[in-house]
Amino acid sequence: MILELWDRTVIGWAFSEDLEAGHVGDALMTACMNRKPGRGLLFHSDRGVPYCSKEFREMLSAWCPQVRQRMSRKGNCAERFFKTLKAEVDKVEGSHTKEEVRVEVCEYMELYYNKRRRDTAIGYALPIALTHYNTA
Repeated sequence: MILELWDRTVIGWAFSEDLEAGHVGDALMTACMNRKPGRGLLFHSDRGVPYCSKEFREMLSAWCPQVRQRMSRKGNCAERFFKTLKAEVDKVEGSHTKEEVRVEVCEYMELYYNKRRRDTAIGYALPIALTHYNTA
């Protein structure tokens, strides 16, 4: 998952059951299509294996040459989004197939997280309102 910190929206994601850099690259490609990255943009991540890989650094350089990569200090992971997402998915009762969980996650990100959730980091504004403001 790639989160735009300016308006706190999810702009790219990919599903996988492993930590291959290619899956992170899929999320990066989606994010680059959703937001055209400009000069001075930082791609900030934790120090996870996919982000440290040569394959990912080459993808970032090829697709977004104007973007610089920066990583958190060791042990300083950004897990708040996933903690909230897990709590929301856990609220739904019953067992689910992988495809049903993917649909629920996509609906959560697109319909709630990006459009209706008020975020303290952006002054309780709606992320979608800032997205439209930024592109106007």
